[in-house]
Amino acid sequence: MFSKKIRLLLILLCMGFLLSSCTGTGTKQSDTTVKESETEAVTEAPFAFESLKLAGNDISNYTIIYRRNSYYKVLNTIGDKIVNDYDFDRLSAERLSDMIFDKFGVRLEVKQDTKTDETEYEILVGETNRDLHPTDLTEDQYVFQMNGKKLVMCGGAYGTTWHAADAFEAWLTAKETAKEADANFAQADGVASTYHLKTVACIGDSITYSSTATNPQYLSYPANLQRLMWKDYLVFGYGKSAKTMRNDLGDVSYSTTNEYKAFIENTIGYDLVLIMLGTNDTYYDLSWSDADTEAFKASCKSILDAVKVNSPNATFVLMNAPVYFGSGNHARSPIRDVQ
Repeated sequence: MFSKKIRLLLILLCMGFLLSSCTGTGTKQSDTTVKESETEAVTEAPFAFESLKLAGNDISNYTIIYRRNSYYKVLNTIGDKIVNDYDFDRLSAERLSDMIFDKFGVRLEVKQDTKTDETEYEILVGETNRDLHPTDLTEDQYVFQMNGKKLVMCGGAYGTTWHAADAFEAWLTAKETAKEADANFAQADGVASTYHLKTVACIGDSITYSSTATNPQYLSYPANLQRLMWKDYLVFGYGKSAKTMRNDLGDVSYSTTNEYKAFIENTIGYDLVLIMLGTNDTYYDLSWSDADTEAFKASCKSILDAVKVNSPNATFVLMNAPVYFGSGNHARSPIRDVQ
């Protein structure tokens, strides 16, 4: 009986020891879990600017000023139906306003120069009537710099004014990288640089000139190309009505015009040349022969050779004469086959 009690006691003691060992192991695992959680990386809060100043003046004092361009006056008058905003400097001004709002939470007003009185604190976009913009910029040049308390953002063309904002964006990125919470754009931070606008030359007859339009300067197809691609392109229109590709037809030859002279003498360097000549060639020569076709080809090649002097890397596109649906000489023209 006594030995049974001893055996029972020993069994209970062994069970207690085992339970104690299990409990101890569990405690160690729990401690390990706590230590692992304590060593987890803490996520760093994203960097945020606290303030922006222009030459030491708080950005909230400023208004963005721009000038409305002449496209608006012409196209608004005729009730233009093309869905495209052509108030270019306003778009650049709004881009800058959005950039400042995104980084600093301050929304600056954008106002037209002729509709607001001049104030001490202004950001001037483009060639405003404040007359603080440089007057000697080429199309590919721009500035983004302080002029006293005013900030001037201006390019030699609408597209380079738009890209002048790139300089401000780069400056902000550098400040973010350096984690400068208080960003102060001073005179020394100003940038004078370049952005290459691709150049397109459009030569042709009345179709290129747009002789039936109420305002060819703004309503020709080259003018519409410029309006649609203004941020990255410069489009030059060299259309002259009633002219031919062939250069052996006297006064009706395109090569005798002032437009052709301006086209080949422009040293800007074209990236793309669109040639739409030929509609009038067979109009003036109904007895078209193989010899005329060869003269047409030779005249076309002479234009290409002439423009390559100043634009050796230009791409040339010979555009077909459009189909004529009326009657008369144009209707009988074989020029599309020749082209």
